[in-house]
Amino acid sequence: MGGDGDGEDSANCDGLHKRPRSPSDSEGNTNHSHYKRMRDSEDSPSSQQQRLPQKIQRSKGRVAARDYEVAVQQLIKFSISSFCARLASEYAYPDRMTQVLWAKEAWKEGCASYEIEMAFNSEIIQIITRRTSHLTSQVKGKVRSLIENIYGFEHGSRESVKSRNRRLARQLKNKFGLCYRVSD
Repeated sequence: MGGDGDGEDSANCDGLHKRPRSPSDSEGNTNHSHYKRMRDSEDSPSSQQQRLPQKIQRSKGRVAARDYEVAVQQLIKFSISSFCARLASEYAYPDRMTQVLWAKEAWKEGCASYEIEMAFNSEIIQIITRRTSHLTSQVKGKVRSLIENIYGFEHGSRESVKSRNRRLARQLKNKFGLCYRVSD
């Protein structure tokens, strides 16, 4: 889950149990900062009671976990693990709305696990859901070889092999063919 430059591997639990700073500690009380706080947490319900995630550096290109404070990095790491586990166990090909819903639920799980009230924003949800296509590709690769072996698909570019594979695929799509192995 780490290792792709998001900084999850270097994250630790420093600062997770500290008293949340008030928004006025880090930003002025201007209308601009109030608007920014509202915009950054627009996806997170009841963000008035929750601490807002603080960036420690500007994003270089696409947003990454390393752009945030250590406590947020740790929550992102937890949320990614929870999100990927759900992808693998429930459904590897969710639509975008489901991905966002699962990412938000994973974030809330992480907050409960670390006993911290932290709002999320659209960038954090993007970091979490970014793993979807990679994980689904891995699932597809593993399942493809498994299906080939179980049901007898053959490798090859000859027309006879392709024809046999197409015929087998049609049989498997019919009724319960894919659920039960067809004996020859």
